[in-house]
Amino acid sequence: ALEHDSCSLYSSVANRAQLPGGVPGPLPLGVAVIDASIVLFGHVFPRVLQKHRLQLLHHFEDSIKQAKTRQAVQTNIFGGLLAALRAIADAKTGLGNGGDELKKGLFNLIQNALINSNCPSLRCAAAEAMGRLAQIQSQCAADSRFVNEAIQASFEKLKNSRDAASRTGHSVALSCL
Repeated sequence: ALEHDSCSLYSSVANRAQLPGGVPGPLPLGVAVIDASIVLFGHVFPRVLQKHRLQLLHHFEDSIKQAKTRQAVQTNIFGGLLAALRAIADAKTGLGNGGDELKKGLFNLIQNALINSNCPSLRCAAAEAMGRLAQIQSQCAADSRFVNEAIQASFEKLKNSRDAASRTGHSVALSCL
C-alpha cells in the first residue's frame, strides 16, 4: 500500500520493497501488532467467563456505532470474532452456559455486517462467522434448529432485499451454512 512504502512515489513497481526472490517485505509494526492482537483474541475469548464474553460483545456493538472509521473497526472486530469462533469450533466446547444470549448477540452483529455495502471482505467474514456459529451450535447442542432458523432468515432477506450487497452477503452466508 502507498502509505506503507514511502519509496513507491519514485521507484518502479519491480524494485519496490521486496526481499530477494520477490518476497514482499514485512508489514509495518502497527499492522503487525493489530494482526497479532486479533490472533491472540481468538485464543483468549473462548477461555473467559460468559459474562465477560457478553460484555465484550456489547462493547463491540458500541464501538462499531461510535467509530469514525467504521469499516476498519468492523473488519478488526470480525477478524477477532472469527478467530474466536474457529477456536471454539475446533475445541468443540460450545458457547457455554447462558450461550443463548451470546448466540443471539452474535447473530445480530453478524446480520448487520452481512449487509455492509462498502466492504466485500467484511461480508465474507460475517458469512463465515455465521457458518462457524452454526457449526458450534450443531456440534454442541446436537440439534439443527439454529441452522434451520439461520437459513430461513437468509432466504427471507434474499427474497425481500433489492440491493446487491445484502443479497450477496446472504448468499455467501447460505453457502457457509
